[in-house]
Amino acid sequence: MPFWTVEQQNLYFMLQKSQEPGNTIFKNVFSTITNLFDAKQPPYRILFQREPNATCLQIAVSDSQELIEAAWKWISINMIPELEEISSPFAREEWVVKKMNQIVSATTADNETDDLLHDDDIRNASRTFRQTFDVPSSERLVNYYSCSCNSRQGWMYISENYLGFYSYLIGFELKILIELKDIKDIIKEPIRKLFRHSMRIITKENQEYLFANMFKREEVYDLLVQLTGDSVHRLLKNSHSSAFRSSSFEQLSVNDKSIGSSDRRPSEIASNNNPLKHVLEHRKRNENFRQLFRLPQEEELIDTINVCYMFDLEPASFPETLGKTRYPGRLYQSQNFLAFESFDKISANEHDRPLCTFILPLYTITRFERINNNTYRSALLFKTWHKMTHVLKVEAEKTACEQFCDTLKEGLEANVSKMKGALRPFLMTCKSEELIDGPIHVKNTIGGLGLQFGYHSDSTQVKDHKKLTIWKNYFNDNGRNLTLVRQPIFAKMIRAGIPNCLRGEVYEMCSGSIYLRFANQGVYDQILESHKDDRSPSLDDIEKDLHRSLPEYPAYQAPDGIDRLRRVLTAYSWKNPEIGYCQAMNIVTSSLLIYMTEEQAFWTLNSLVDQLCPGYYSSSMYGVLLDQVVLEELVKKYIPKVTEHFQRKEIQLSVACLPWFLTLFINSMPLPFAFRILDCFFMEGPKVLFQIALAILKRHEKELVKVEDDSELLVVVKEFFASLNLPVDDATKEEDDANKLEIFNSLMKSAYSDFPKVTSYKINQLRKQNELKIIGGVESFTKRNALRNIKNNANFGPDEISLIYDYFFGALYYAKDHQDKSSVPEMDLTAFTRMVENMTTWAKLNDNSSTATNDEDLMVVKEVLQAFIQRLFDYFRPENKSGITLQDAVSKLGEILRGDVMSKSAFFFALYDQDKDGELNNIDLHTMSTELFLLMNLLDTDVDKWDVICNFITLSAEQANEQDVVDTLHQQLQDVSATEQQQQQQQKTSPLDSKYFVDHANKIHNAIMGPDAPCIKITLPSLRMIILTEDRLDQLIQTDIPQSFRLQKALVERQKGLGHEIFEALFIEGKKLANNMAAGSSTAAVTSAPSPSVSSERRSLSSIPPPAIPTSKPPSKTSRSSIVGKSEDDEEEFELV
Repeated sequence: MPFWTVEQQNLYFMLQKSQEPGNTIFKNVFSTITNLFDAKQPPYRILFQREPNATCLQIAVSDSQELIEAAWKWISINMIPELEEISSPFAREEWVVKKMNQIVSATTADNETDDLLHDDDIRNASRTFRQTFDVPSSERLVNYYSCSCNSRQGWMYISENYLGFYSYLIGFELKILIELKDIKDIIKEPIRKLFRHSMRIITKENQEYLFANMFKREEVYDLLVQLTGDSVHRLLKNSHSSAFRSSSFEQLSVNDKSIGSSDRRPSEIASNNNPLKHVLEHRKRNENFRQLFRLPQEEELIDTINVCYMFDLEPASFPETLGKTRYPGRLYQSQNFLAFESFDKISANEHDRPLCTFILPLYTITRFERINNNTYRSALLFKTWHKMTHVLKVEAEKTACEQFCDTLKEGLEANVSKMKGALRPFLMTCKSEELIDGPIHVKNTIGGLGLQFGYHSDSTQVKDHKKLTIWKNYFNDNGRNLTLVRQPIFAKMIRAGIPNCLRGEVYEMCSGSIYLRFANQGVYDQILESHKDDRSPSLDDIEKDLHRSLPEYPAYQAPDGIDRLRRVLTAYSWKNPEIGYCQAMNIVTSSLLIYMTEEQAFWTLNSLVDQLCPGYYSSSMYGVLLDQVVLEELVKKYIPKVTEHFQRKEIQLSVACLPWFLTLFINSMPLPFAFRILDCFFMEGPKVLFQIALAILKRHEKELVKVEDDSELLVVVKEFFASLNLPVDDATKEEDDANKLEIFNSLMKSAYSDFPKVTSYKINQLRKQNELKIIGGVESFTKRNALRNIKNNANFGPDEISLIYDYFFGALYYAKDHQDKSSVPEMDLTAFTRMVENMTTWAKLNDNSSTATNDEDLMVVKEVLQAFIQRLFDYFRPENKSGITLQDAVSKLGEILRGDVMSKSAFFFALYDQDKDGELNNIDLHTMSTELFLLMNLLDTDVDKWDVICNFITLSAEQANEQDVVDTLHQQLQDVSATEQQQQQQQKTSPLDSKYFVDHANKIHNAIMGPDAPCIKITLPSLRMIILTEDRLDQLIQTDIPQSFRLQKALVERQKGLGHEIFEALFIEGKKLANNMAAGSSTAAVTSAPSPSVSSERRSLSSIPPPAIPTSKPPSKTSRSSIVGKSEDDEEEFELV
């Protein structure tokens, strides 16, 4: 092994250290090759020596010598004695492997890193990622890819919260680390000759990074879109903008129903031996499955299998014929559902709606049978509650079919109780059961307000009856409500208009809310009952809008209609307090209540807000703003003249179109036509809104290219909607109705025929491409509002408060415990610690900040530092509050960073006066001295740190003790050995030595808390005088500590090309060589007198003279003004600066 040297070895194990080439050129070449081939390994490893062959078994690796030596010691004590008793070499190897597996299993439960992954590549890459970049040890890597940046080939690392790039070429290193929440845009660049498969990343600070030579660009793009979407939505939720509640951006919930999906992160539920990449793929697969069939959020895809659905086929005819109608497709299985989707689409567009689909809840399947014909040919037979038989030919291997059937049987058994106890009562609430003779007989089902106040329909009673007959026949042949099969004619029936009495139930079936209502029977009434004596925070807003809801419909001018609407909106505000109530919810809900019961409308509203229109009904209206950008992209593609004209005239299309989307055209169209649009919307999703909007704009293209401003645009669209709602004249009513219906039908025809490529897939693609831009705007708006509401800015400038905001909410973003989003954002100790670590130069202890030789010493350092941060947290947090708000953080930071020595002295006094008695005693002084000593070491101030602390303690003791006691204390503190003097010299040039700190912390303890320690009590005025006396302590409080807070935006250095950097390096090395040669040619011996040692003399408070009267002569710019005097007791001079 040419690159490894043996450090220690025994009969069974060897400890090795990696050996890099000594020659600088070879070392750079070696490092370059290691980086390019991703072959970087930890510098230390322990191998088990196999006797039967030459290869060894690697059992431990480490990045530090201390840890690997501790592992070696443990092995020597716990494993070697056991191995000596085993004679067989094969048995020894088997025992070692078993022992290592036991250790891994015992460690898995508490380990939150990738170190225990079964995937060796991801595990090694994750270790390299955490070694290379300053990220938390718990950061989980998703994947890594080879690419180039700034003409440097390297590796891109994508973790849950970061994007990193690392390159090392011929001695030149490039590191880039970007937080995913700071990414503003991700752009796939067009293919060029030099930069093939490139992608551009733009951050919120407008920094651009071009990554090229990506062989898996599409995979990287999809992964980054998914992770950045999660990141920015989590950031918005922490800032309480209630921006988005879509299943596409909820946090992962896999196999854990105790915690909501919105409160979980991928890394929080990913097992330690399962790569995060697989967890994200699993989540994405589940999201696509739920979105495809509009299933409840808790459903997870268990298995899929390719089948051929043979509609209307009896089992006996299976061997002879393939049936009248065949639909090849895929059968999906989740915990509670069996769903089918055909491969064939209704059009040539592969992303269009499938020809045939069905969703069968497992609690509606009364019989399941597997039909076998030969080894590789079988079929599945299902009989539903409504006596309908489904036969599906399985087009898969026998083992795959058996696995699918076994899982399905378990699901059916788990749903038997639902079938027996809940199915019959639920079906009695469905209107379709009243129309069709079936297993149960239903009469007079409860309906919506239309039963009492009439329906506003575009169909006459005769036409509505004809439609109802068609729907009854369809239900007889294809099932109904929970067991409906959607044949190609189903969409045509809906576009023609749904019968009034069935409209509410069809909306339920198409939106998926019928499954929510079944799974939560009685929950709506329970919500109302449990909160009947409570007042909803949203009630005032609800009351304002109640009488504005469809004023043209008579039910909302009567108490019955208003009460129903109030109850539904109030119940939703209790169920979802994060959103509560938002504008336009009343419009949609009031429309639903015409055809639905309160419970039906309540669950349909849930599906509408969470799945169909995500982000529409929120305080930021993020979803509807995003869809306006998507609409503008579509208008640019299909009606380019309108886009060009609007850009020239600076006309905003959203001025007219945003209300269309927000109210689903209910407030724009006459009610009869608005319900026709809702029919299509619930079946086909939001794409219908875009198609109709494009049809309206295309219909008036000639008028739109002539408008001059926004007001004229509104006039054009209002005239069109007015043409659909002409005044009713009895003499011409029939003719007017026909004209209006003809206009509407032509509009719908144009929407479907002129824009068939506007599919749900296309809409989702455009949403993903533009969502980061919209979120950036929403985030900026939220930030401006938050900064505007800060009452006390503590003398901070706008840029500084903006940075404090970023630190505050950045810390909340990474906090794992999830607070109540309906309250003011507050940070706990964990989040506060992270904020301080990011904000200061001293709060984070990494491997380079300490030269620890003993883990126990390092632990003491960490405990003292954490105690100081805890003390800051307690001071920042107001009394009777559990956390720190943004206003608290700004105010308290102002006390540390702004103000004079008096206010800062008061801050430190209050920080350590734990009992609030107005005095600091021995315990308080001991804690204060120890933590200040640690701060001075972490800040690496250019003073004798120990001498500063000695003087501080001595000056404090002078307040209540005789001079001889003070002298004894001073002598005890200054009794420094030769070894300690050497350590003090090393402290000036080296990082914090934990052993040095612990030794001196013990000395502080013995001096202040020992049996012979003097009694010390100091007040605030005394502390101020001590700080003024010890100028180095004054500098620490007034200068060093405030300067350690990063409240200025870091300047981003412009990236240089590799050739430019090589030239610069050669120039600098050549300059150094020339200087050395010039210095060596000089023959004159230059000697310098030794600089006098600066010893800090102990200062005494009793020797402070009266204030000097300043003269009119101004002080010299190069000199320091001072007051000099002598103490009457010890005749020592002192200088007060």
